[in-house]
Amino acid sequence: MKQKPTDYRNRIKALEYVNSADLRQVGPAVYAIHNTTNGKVYVGSTARAGERWRTHRKQLRAARHPNRHLQSAWNEYGEVAFEFGIIERVPNADLLTQREQYWMDRLQACDPANGYNLRPRAESSRGKQFTPEQRARLSAARLGNKCALGTKQSQETIDKRREKLRGRTWTVSPERKESPEYQAWRERHRQMMTGRKHDWHTSIPEETRAKIGASVKKARAATLKVYEGFVDPQGCHVGPIQGLEDFCAAHGLTRSLMDKVYSGERRSHKGWTVQRG
Repeated sequence: MKQKPTDYRNRIKALEYVNSADLRQVGPAVYAIHNTTNGKVYVGSTARAGERWRTHRKQLRAARHPNRHLQSAWNEYGEVAFEFGIIERVPNADLLTQREQYWMDRLQACDPANGYNLRPRAESSRGKQFTPEQRARLSAARLGNKCALGTKQSQETIDKRREKLRGRTWTVSPERKESPEYQAWRERHRQMMTGRKHDWHTSIPEETRAKIGASVKKARAATLKVYEGFVDPQGCHVGPIQGLEDFCAAHGLTRSLMDKVYSGERRSHKGWTVQRG
């Protein structure tokens, strides 16, 4: 009789927990979804770990995961009981299925006492080529869209919808506008909206707006490129300049042309040149 595992980390020493934000940097890998309450695991493989974990979690949260065993455990123990970890980083994506099978066997993930995997063999459709006969069967199975889009409804359904919508008006009739109830609603709405400023920036004091503008300019200037070597029409060296756009606006210059002068594509712009060294 197989002994039920008590600690997942005793069964696998290579477990690597990766922050969810860093999973995007993980390439091909074998992963495990670990139930910290009972020690059971689900083993899988993927070329993009972050995307795969988001898919698993989305399906589990929506209670529509294809693995009913894993979904049942998720519903019973809750999301907080599950952790996602990388078992092995695989340098070659072609070896994913082979390495997944190795870890499924080692962790006995297909044994209901140890794991949640339903199939004893690791399988992947990566690079699978369908024969013309298979493609024809798949195409025939999908003929006749089962979704509402493009589905031709029966005349009975059309008649039911028509009867349900018969007599319904989508605009306010003149009679309705003259009714006391509608007039009272209009008055309440008018009083509620009176004096309300719809543009948030118009309600900010001028002093506060000036502070915000200065703060934004300061933050922007900290990341701007520094230009050195500009010479004005009088032959004086100007610079270093941080924020060429503001400098050009202040001196009546065109930013794009000054950029070309600085890069050497133009000789000068309105008498301004550049001299390096």
